[in-house]
Amino acid sequence: MNFLGRYLDFRNKGFPGQQEGEVVELHTTLHWVVLLPMFIGVLVVIAILILVNLYLLSGYQDSPSLFLVAVFNSTVIILIAHFFFIRLLNYFLRIILITNYRIIDIKSTVFLRRERTMVDFGNIQDIKMSQVGVVARLLNFGQIAVISASGQNVLKFDYVPKTLKFYNIINHIYRKKESSQEKKDRNF
Repeated sequence: MNFLGRYLDFRNKGFPGQQEGEVVELHTTLHWVVLLPMFIGVLVVIAILILVNLYLLSGYQDSPSLFLVAVFNSTVIILIAHFFFIRLLNYFLRIILITNYRIIDIKSTVFLRRERTMVDFGNIQDIKMSQVGVVARLLNFGQIAVISASGQNVLKFDYVPKTLKFYNIINHIYRKKESSQEKKDRNF
């Protein structure tokens, strides 16, 4: 489970658009590695600000321009904090749900945007998993591609944490649905 998964139990809670009898089997956000470029960028900007401040303060002890430097630094820090927290909130608002009926990808943002993509297990033709590279294997993330029966629609999930677990749960539900459909076909 991911960070949120330890604190929230989605099995007993509903979600908008949940069908009757639908049970959440797995929920996740993307792997934390997607936040790494943002963290590195914030650290680089803070390091640059510190170096610029040290340079400016070393030569201008009693200058009125120190006030302008302080205002500039405060503005940059506020903008960085805003950018950082918006990205962090958007990270936690991107949720992937696997229920006993379908796979749902919910992309929400802080600024009133919600996008929902779903594939019913009855419409799935194939499921592919890939973990490319040493970093993906070590940090246990990868890509899952769900191919629809028409073959034209592919639902891709990049940076899925615990990719093998995710794949096995999807595959298990898919095989269970497939075998129940075969039993129904034999009974008719």
